[in-house]
Amino acid sequence: MRFPLSSGFCIILLAVSVTGCSPMRYSQFTGRNTVWPTTAGVMAETAYAIPVYRGFPERPYEVIGSVRFENPRKYWDDGVIRMAAHEGKRNGGDAIIFRSGSAVPSSWLDQFTGRPTGYGEEQTALVIKWTPESVINSRKADEERFWANFRQRFPALSDNDQVFQLATSHLIEMGVKPYSPEMEERLSQVLGEIRKQPRETLAGKWLVKGAVQTSSITSSSGAENFFGLATVVTSGTKITMISTAGKAEFNFSGSVEAGQLSGLLGFGGKASSLSAKCDGVALNEKISLTFQKLTDNGTVQGSVTLQR
Repeated sequence: MRFPLSSGFCIILLAVSVTGCSPMRYSQFTGRNTVWPTTAGVMAETAYAIPVYRGFPERPYEVIGSVRFENPRKYWDDGVIRMAAHEGKRNGGDAIIFRSGSAVPSSWLDQFTGRPTGYGEEQTALVIKWTPESVINSRKADEERFWANFRQRFPALSDNDQVFQLATSHLIEMGVKPYSPEMEERLSQVLGEIRKQPRETLAGKWLVKGAVQTSSITSSSGAENFFGLATVVTSGTKITMISTAGKAEFNFSGSVEAGQLSGLLGFGGKASSLSAKCDGVALNEKISLTFQKLTDNGTVQGSVTLQR
């Protein structure tokens, strides 16, 4: 007996509800939780069993697992997303983050420029739990205690709060345990190198913060931050910058005249690369670059700031 498509879909849903089987497969996250990315102003769809994010949320969270459809080429329509949200809730999740490609977050560059969105990529969703307020408060207390002790021991290295926080964020992103003895040692080394740089020239070592936002016809992500170290070389009006540490590989080649920068900014990922024309300004203690690039997948825009 043949059923109309809508009836057949209803029968599948009925079978799933009766037997408890689901074409969704849950995988538990067994890695060491770190500081997962957050963004500001991202939208969440709340019509499902738990909220569904299409970018990183705005509040701290822990990843407890991921869900994927058994058919890796299946387009995630409303019904599939509804099943993913239900599976996430069933396994203790407070929300899910909808993703294309690898379940574990990789660089925005590899995700966005590797191939057209949805082309041969498996859709997955990270299952997350919100970090309890008590844990957040405890981390904040540890942070304030660490900063107070560090400033007392190294007053000459911690007089600039922005530089101090950039260096801390860079080391946390590189996997150094926050507010630990290793963090204190590494932080004093990084800040010591930065403070030794001459201020009468732009050449030397700098701390880096980048913010990148991607958008396409169907979606838009919040800004994703990255941190690192870079070396700047100058010769007359020519200026070159290249990253020396951090998760993001980037370089800049251009000119600087009367504090105005113009040139080409390049990013490199594991499987892709991106270059864009950019402009900016340069002062003895801060360099700022902005860029925007149209790709096959949409638009990438952002900024790179160097401080010392």
